[in-house]
Amino acid sequence: MERIDDMNVRPFSCAYLPALRVNETRIELGYRSADEGQRARTASEFGALMLSMAHVGSHGGFSGDQFHPRDSNVAVRDAVAGSGEFAWSFVHSNVGSELVIALENLAHALHFRDRDLDGVKIWTALSAQSQGLMPRAMKRYQPVPFEYLYEVVSPTVVVDVEFSDRQDVQRMQVCRDAFDAWYAVAAAGGFADEEFRPSGETAIFIENELQITSIGMQVVYARAQVGESGFNVLTNVLTHLHCSVARLELVEIA
Repeated sequence: MERIDDMNVRPFSCAYLPALRVNETRIELGYRSADEGQRARTASEFGALMLSMAHVGSHGGFSGDQFHPRDSNVAVRDAVAGSGEFAWSFVHSNVGSELVIALENLAHALHFRDRDLDGVKIWTALSAQSQGLMPRAMKRYQPVPFEYLYEVVSPTVVVDVEFSDRQDVQRMQVCRDAFDAWYAVAAAGGFADEEFRPSGETAIFIENELQITSIGMQVVYARAQVGESGFNVLTNVLTHLHCSVARLELVEIA
């Protein structure tokens, strides 16, 4: 097992290459397992995470502090899963380096689990790539357009959202998809940072599933080893939902 003291650098090669198009990012995993079943499982599991990444990005999660989440978008362009090579391409607009950092984190967590990752290649024009170093914090856009409190002091985290006006509960189910995608990436280590590293330190579990009523939403996470980076991404998602689905009065993450 890797020692935490040795974790300033990724434990696999990470090469950056010029993007073919400025609005595209491509990740390619070199995967050395000779077990066809293992390769198929990895392609399926990582592919599902790539879809969750795109869903988080389509709700402004990766806008960072540079772009308004309302104007930020990510979508999967294509996927290739061949013998010993897996690749996914994204098209995006108004995203920060958070997208690249999250992709690296997911690859890092994959390496920690099965040790069959030879290296990662990333074609991107996004600035401030980590160059294989452990990630900096992911940031949220400010100012947030609602009253906001972030005060996580225990592994049990309650996300409480109040709507400005009463909402149709069925219409608000789109929010569930956004929360589910964020949770999938968080549980897989995508939002790791200096507080919780991607080598087995990140974890999060659902204690009480997301409840959506006409006046708000609430979800409770247990044993949450996800730092402020992850909740900054979630806050950007909520800012996007505020602008595109329903106005929010209050968001508390505590």
